[in-house]
Order: sequence, then C-alpha cells, then structure tokens
Amino acid sequence: MQAISPSCIVLLGRLVMESNYVQLATETLREELGAGLESDLECLYVLLVFTRGEQTTLRDVHDAWAIWRTQTNPQHKSCIRFEDLTLEVQELDQKYMQLSETRRFD
Repeated sequence: MQAISPSCIVLLGRLVMESNYVQLATETLREELGAGLESDLECLYVLLVFTRGEQTTLRDVHDAWAIWRTQTNPQHKSCIRFEDLTLEVQELDQKYMQLSETRRFD
C-alpha cells in the first residue's frame, strides 16, 4: 500500500490534494476582501503579504495594482506614479495595505 502524503486527503474514496500555502493565503485574502478581485491581482496582493508584510505601503499596493492594470488596460488614468495620484485615489489602496500589514500567512 502506498503511503499518503500529509498534503493529501481521501474524500469519498478519491485522493484529493489539500491546498498549498499559496492557495490558503489566497483563500484567506478572499475571505478578508470578499470575492471580486481578478486572480492575477490577488496573486500580486498575496505576494505583497509574503514579501513586505508589515512594511507594505500604499505605494507598494498601487504598484502591484498598476502592474496588473497595465496588462489589462495600459491607458488607465491611474497607471501613473503613486505620487502623482490624488489623495482620494491613493486612499483607495488603504484596505489592501492594511490587510498586508496585519496578515502573515507564514
């Protein structure tokens, strides 16, 4: 009989892979922010949590968003340097920054 890895479970007689740490972090992000983010953008925000954590800034969040938006709409009016955004637009990134500051997945 083959040993089952701890990262697998048997569900209704079928071998099923459990979520890895990146998937778990993404699921947690969705729970915190709600559904609706594009998966590519979710990945960038999860990367911020892993790499910047408590040091995440509004600029970091905007840069992640701008990288994503450039792939989908490079002419978007907010695809400019963070410093050039209005304060109102800068504040739109606040909830994503706060999530990165307070959430550690490792």
